[in-house]
Amino acid sequence: MNDFVYQVTTGKSFDEAVEAVQAQTPAHGFRVLYTHDTQATLAEKGFVREPLKIIEVCNAEFAHKALQQEGLVSLMMPCRMSVYTEGGKTIINTLRPTALLQMFQKPELREFAEKVERILIELIDSSK
Repeated sequence: MNDFVYQVTTGKSFDEAVEAVQAQTPAHGFRVLYTHDTQATLAEKGFVREPLKIIEVCNAEFAHKALQQEGLVSLMMPCRMSVYTEGGKTIINTLRPTALLQMFQKPELREFAEKVERILIELIDSSK
């Protein structure tokens, strides 16, 4: 799983971690498109779970370049990060863009995916 996901545990509360990710996103050249409150959505249907928010972020330049090379990349856009609590701990994570490359036979996407991954990791690390 570690090959596919970058994950950190933070000492921040759930709300503080969500706010930190949202605040750090523009500082790393991305913007928050939408934040899904998964806990609230499931509660509407009678399901109970610990807090979970999925934060969709995008960098238009990166999105454009990726789509020029492979249209199917759109199925993995925008980039998503999740913040949730589990066992009293707050966790922030994202899928590694380099792990997603296995779905495509396009070696030219490697350098691009590595760059995006570095930025997403920096964003998460600065949020913890």
